Amino acid sequence: MREVLESTSCALKKSRFVSINHDNLKNFVMTFVSEKTFHPPLWDKSIHYSSNTNASSVLAYIMVLDTLNFCFWPTSNLQRWEINFEGHTLSGYAAMAVALRIAFEENRYPIHSPEWLSTITCNDLKNILGGEGFLQLMDERASALQELGRITVEKYGGSFENFIASAGNSATVLAKLLASELSSFRDMSSYKGTTVWFLKRAQILPADLAGIFDNKGPGEFNDLDKLTAFADYKVPQVLRHIGIIQYNGLISYSVDSGSLIPSGSEMETEIRAATIQAVEAIKTGLSEKGILITSRNIDQILWDMGQKDEFRKKPYHKTVSIFY
Repeated sequence: MREVLESTSCALKKSRFVSINHDNLKNFVMTFVSEKTFHPPLWDKSIHYSSNTNASSVLAYIMVLDTLNFCFWPTSNLQRWEINFEGHTLSGYAAMAVALRIAFEENRYPIHSPEWLSTITCNDLKNILGGEGFLQLMDERASALQELGRITVEKYGGSFENFIASAGNSATVLAKLLASELSSFRDMSSYKGTTVWFLKRAQILPADLAGIFDNKGPGEFNDLDKLTAFADYKVPQVLRHIGIIQYNGLISYSVDSGSLIPSGSEMETEIRAATIQAVEAIKTGLSEKGILITSRNIDQILWDMGQKDEFRKKPYHKTVSIFY
């Protein structure tokens, strides 16, 4: 997306706290090529809801999931939110995906209905998700679902299909539409007098639709290659571990000590801008080696790496945000 790429490039050029080490980036690209690790993970059918007969319900599942897909890390001295599923303890995004899968399968709440979502309460959401421990920003999550339901009813005839179809099979148009219509998807920062665009969840939604619908129907988009990396807290953690993103002393101390980095601050904006630009540079480096891969697929690979302990030796930055 042009706005994301141009604004994050400008921000990185002005960055005081974060930089990209291009020598380490080149080494990573060579390792990537030699180990043939450029295949992104497939859509995980084990944790996501699916139905061969009810595409409308599957679409609603993705709309709800991606509206709630943010801020899973636990605050100090509180137990991380977890659920038990088929003998396994799940946390974070996987827990959210499974909790909503169960809700759609059991149909105890009309969570597929935009009309009902427009009136959902925080207590409803807590009952739907279940589990043990503490999940941040529950009021904000319920408000985001209310907004999603209300706008869908008021502007799209109460139909998620109409909402998605209005983008005309363009992933980038859909991302901008989500940001325009829904405040919880309006992911951008004010940085040194300019606006920096990220649109993390707004870009993930069409990517997820493409994954769950196998690039057909509501998941058919003609410009998925134009999506950027999805700037969150896990991907920069991996990029820092492998030496591509580097923090100066001040921000290193803040991240490593677990201090909160405010949403929209210079530090946070620079971390996220560097994440997007590093992935673009990796893509360019791979292209020069004859490997064509999209930014979103590189992001998927890096995020998947971040689920392994070896890439968690350096902590992720902690920002309380509804955007990631």
